[in-house]
Amino acid sequence: MQGGTKISGIEPGSVDGPPDAPSHKPPKSRKRRLLLGCALPLAVVIALLALGSHLLAKRLERVGRPAAQGPQPAWVPAGKRFVPWASYPIVYDGPGRLDAYEPYSCREGAGVADPALAISFSGKAVRCRPGLVSQLVPSPRQLLVHLPAGYDQMKEPLPLVISLHGFGQRPAHVFAAFVNYLDAAEASGKMPKAVTAFPDFSLGGDGLDNPASRWDENSGSWGVNSSIGRYQDYFWQDVLPFLTAHYRLSDNPAKTVVLGGSMGGTMALNIMLDEPRRFPNVGAFYPALDLRYSCNGDRLAPYRPDCYKPLVDNVPDRRMTTMPGLKGRVFVERFVLYPIFDAGALGGPRWNDGLAMWQRIRRRNPLDRLRDEKPNLAGVHFWYVVGDRDDFNIYSEVPEFDKEATKLGMIVEPADHVRPGKHDLDFFREHVDEALAWVAQRLKN
Repeated sequence: MQGGTKISGIEPGSVDGPPDAPSHKPPKSRKRRLLLGCALPLAVVIALLALGSHLLAKRLERVGRPAAQGPQPAWVPAGKRFVPWASYPIVYDGPGRLDAYEPYSCREGAGVADPALAISFSGKAVRCRPGLVSQLVPSPRQLLVHLPAGYDQMKEPLPLVISLHGFGQRPAHVFAAFVNYLDAAEASGKMPKAVTAFPDFSLGGDGLDNPASRWDENSGSWGVNSSIGRYQDYFWQDVLPFLTAHYRLSDNPAKTVVLGGSMGGTMALNIMLDEPRRFPNVGAFYPALDLRYSCNGDRLAPYRPDCYKPLVDNVPDRRMTTMPGLKGRVFVERFVLYPIFDAGALGGPRWNDGLAMWQRIRRRNPLDRLRDEKPNLAGVHFWYVVGDRDDFNIYSEVPEFDKEATKLGMIVEPADHVRPGKHDLDFFREHVDEALAWVAQRLKN
């Protein structure tokens, strides 16, 4: 307890009453009753604080899983539970078309989206399709494909834009934030008409949660082949072949752009590093560039060349954000990294590679890949922006990343990619038109 804190109106350490109390001593039995009367409320408060700490620890042990919101809707399958924030409601009436490969909650035609009633997607320009089935990751899973106005009358193959969501998000979150800007850019002619795909790289892929697991299935996979799903292979073996088989797409790498925000930006970088000649155009908003960043072991300290040192350990409760309150307590390594990079530590299937968790991270960490693999990045264009007050300290990862990337031939754009702002939707909105202008430039070249 802190000095000055009062319990039941009694100053800690002072059980004899205020300073002006009479100086005579009460009988021994009265004094004992007084002591017990003061001590019992204090004991109750301490017990309640201990219980609260225990419950909070249990909550964090469940890796930030949100509380259930009342009775579960009747449409939710057995063994799953509905998580409202994971199913963003979308009503899309055009001018383009939305092909929604959605396992549970899509309705064509005019209407109101209400995920609790199994309607996550509706609208006159929505076409519902079964969820994407995969043998590599939990499925069926969501895939959204935005087609430009007049797509059905076009005969020439179109460019492909792949847009990847952030940690704790799903395709609908990115689509909702992005589609109006995309439609406007295409309608004005500022951007060539393109097919834009929004794949799902959440852990579960259906917006639902499995209460039996010790993590939230709507957290992020980082696009990693792991002990609970082969999310890297899912992109290369399922998503990309599906898109090329079902839509008229150019096979020219110069006509393809991969975009991402936060975790999605990290995934976009890794996709490019897997095959730089296939995906030479990458754009990102506040991407995690170095998942092992630290200044003398502190993830959140500002960058200094003399203190920079990649982490060689993992600590479940080590904070990864400067956000205050519950977000600050939840966004720790146990929530952000352990479910995918060390699921076995949380009770899931164990990795069998014999590596420490930080070594697994190193294999899919963009900055480490630049140093370890030394790919030829001549001709690769990487556009990205990050806030100078980013809540995950990503601006501190910029100097080392840019140094290594440019040594390997990468063209990093724009020159002033650290901008005023934070890790939020406002920062995205402020720069999305600039990002689309860059996409248009790359697709026209």
